Amino acid sequence: MQQFENDNASYEAEYDTQFGATTVGQLSINDLLARDNEMADCMQADPHNRARYRAVFYRDSSIEGERYLKYMLDTQQLPDFAAWEKGQQATQLASYQAGEK
Repeated sequence: MQQFENDNASYEAEYDTQFGATTVGQLSINDLLARDNEMADCMQADPHNRARYRAVFYRDSSIEGERYLKYMLDTQQLPDFAAWEKGQQATQLASYQAGEK
């Protein structure tokens, strides 16, 4: 828990970019995803500190999301994603409407 909190405090205290100078900013996506899994395990094993783990998890997720969005924009795949998402939303809406009948 302490290492996660130290990383999060470092991130909060410093200006950061997607690949910034902070400890967390320098982690690869694979490392961030491994941390996500570790924190999920910690949240189950240490429910007393669940809110603190969630704060770190949220911070890591924002870095992951920023990197993903930058990739989508740089590779010009955002229109493909938008079309995919529209289809997913339509499917979900149809399933909700079918369930109401």
